[in-house]
Amino acid sequence: MAQGYEMGDGMSTARLDDSIKAQLDEAERTMRCLAPAGDGFQARLARLARQGALARPYPGVYARPSYWNALEPKAQCLHVARTLSDAHPSWVFCATTAAVVHGMAMSYRYIKVPHISVPGKRRGQTRWAVWHHLRDDDDATIRLNGVRVTSFERTAFDCLRFLPFDQALAVADSALRIRNADIPWLMHSVCGYWPGYLNAQHARRVAHHANGLAENGGESMARAAMIELGYMLPELQAVVPNPLDGGTYRLDFMWRLADGRVVAGEYDGRGKYLNGHDGVPREGDEALRGAVDKMAKERLRESRLTLAMGVMRFSPKQLRSRPYFCQLMDSFGIPRVREPQEIEARARIPRWTL
Repeated sequence: MAQGYEMGDGMSTARLDDSIKAQLDEAERTMRCLAPAGDGFQARLARLARQGALARPYPGVYARPSYWNALEPKAQCLHVARTLSDAHPSWVFCATTAAVVHGMAMSYRYIKVPHISVPGKRRGQTRWAVWHHLRDDDDATIRLNGVRVTSFERTAFDCLRFLPFDQALAVADSALRIRNADIPWLMHSVCGYWPGYLNAQHARRVAHHANGLAENGGESMARAAMIELGYMLPELQAVVPNPLDGGTYRLDFMWRLADGRVVAGEYDGRGKYLNGHDGVPREGDEALRGAVDKMAKERLRESRLTLAMGVMRFSPKQLRSRPYFCQLMDSFGIPRVREPQEIEARARIPRWTL
């Protein structure tokens, strides 16, 4: 949810008239927010937002609180980008916002505000947006999913060079997965196209470690931690037999250790249990039944796997605690094969890199 978003609580006694409801219905149908024209209408909606009857994700942009709050952050990002792109055709969405439009992995913390390039506007940051300046010789822009964005390659490059290693690796992995490409493509077509740009060396370091077999950003960030801490890297998406019922299972991570033991690693992100399609969660009992069914299947799957190997599960919170993550890896006997290393090689500008 964007840092600058003003949210209605949905409990206001202010009423929306039929005209506003109809326009909100149409905006939701097209996966957009409502951005009305005319100062008078804008003033009405701003008043309703102050009264809590509407959410205001961006100045002049409105949505029903119940609808808006049900969207996951990436879906919120896309709604705002589509709405602003319709209202401002000259705006180009770039960096982390463009990454979401292209379908790359992106942490919620980096999509709190849109990243936009506007002709003639200087770089800078406000409560509502991060402003970039794309030079005339920069890569061409395209229109995708209703939004004008920087190209896939340029978007990946900007994220690789300005995001921290773990976040950038998630982008690099997803870029390989989406393009069904390899590291030489990433080095040449992404990192090699703008060799003199700031932090290009950091982008190349990230690209060197990329692996398109990672299925989501959490798995990429886990592997980034293993790389920086010096642990033996696992096989990704290894297929192993179900020792009891037949068939096969696919693992997030698998280590074959020197003593003959096999260890499976499973990243437990909550999204695989709770989210529906397009970032819109299922509602009510359906969501609860779906989550419970998935967790039950996971527990059954794990009970079968433990017949043949150790199973190490970890959550995003546990991954963020490096001392705990090291203790977990050590307890399962995952060896360190190199000294811990600092991958970071970036100048931490612009400000949006946090």
